[in-house]
Amino acid sequence: MKGNIVQYNFADIEEEVYSLDYAIAWNTDEENVNIIPFTNKFCKESIESFCLGKINNFVEILNEGFVENHHYVHLDKMISVPKKKVNLVYQQDTHGYLLRDDNDKLIPAKITSDQSKSISSKMELFCAGEEKCLINILLKADPSYILDVDSIKDKNILNLGYESIDRYKEYNFDDDKILIFFINKKRYSVIMKKTNNADNDLVSRNNTIKELFTNKAGNLN
Repeated sequence: MKGNIVQYNFADIEEEVYSLDYAIAWNTDEENVNIIPFTNKFCKESIESFCLGKINNFVEILNEGFVENHHYVHLDKMISVPKKKVNLVYQQDTHGYLLRDDNDKLIPAKITSDQSKSISSKMELFCAGEEKCLINILLKADPSYILDVDSIKDKNILNLGYESIDRYKEYNFDDDKILIFFINKKRYSVIMKKTNNADNDLVSRNNTIKELFTNKAGNLN
């Protein structure tokens, strides 16, 4: 079942995800399945969400007819639900016709192996470190963003990388990602800059961040 597209009534969970009626089936056991909601509503890359692209032969009915859209996965909305409450979604063409296999059976809509690997990679980062601290949040950020060290005015920030964060919020402005966070009720902020990192070299980016916080504030001198 992993990777199959399913439908679930998210209105029973929380009102804000009412529009996320489609999801990707993930881990399962005998009775339950973890599902990851997605939507065609555009959102910028963040710790919790990213663009999965189009899903083969998964169409939605819009004003212009049956359309294959780009979809955005919401990792922070993943929930475990009873298998009996989800419904499989089947492949359709852009004319709305259901596709069948050689045995005349309906074909479940499913993400590709590359899309599955992409989710696994993002999920690993999203779940890394149960405690919310600055360095974990930075490591989970989209690979094309790097920490703007020159913009850090408070040198003490690099000494707070592993301190527990009370709460935080991300804001996107043009090519900047601004992270505002609170530690012991005191407000801090850092900026991450968008790069042309087409290869999304996550390992290199994260090693740079880890080294920066290991060496601490001396890097700002």
